[in-house]
Amino acid sequence: MDSQAPDRGALAPLAYHATVVDYLRRHEPEVWRWANARATGADHRDALRAMLLRDTYRIEADAHADVHAALAQAMSRLGIEARATLYQRRARI
Repeated sequence: MDSQAPDRGALAPLAYHATVVDYLRRHEPEVWRWANARATGADHRDALRAMLLRDTYRIEADAHADVHAALAQAMSRLGIEARATLYQRRARI
């Protein structure tokens, strides 16, 4: 086990984020329901996928081994076992 690996249970939203969520849940329940449904719905995933295909390019491991090594190290330290794909946003002129 990596001695630098943090306790995954220690990962938590920042206080600011918790405050915003609490405010929206208490004072703006319609906004909270809309935002929560939008962030988890199929339409949101499809829009995100379309944006990634349109506005980014995939960072391939064979061309950018150092970036993928940093990603692998971060995932290992966080105890994350999942596939990951890296993207770079295209420069806008």
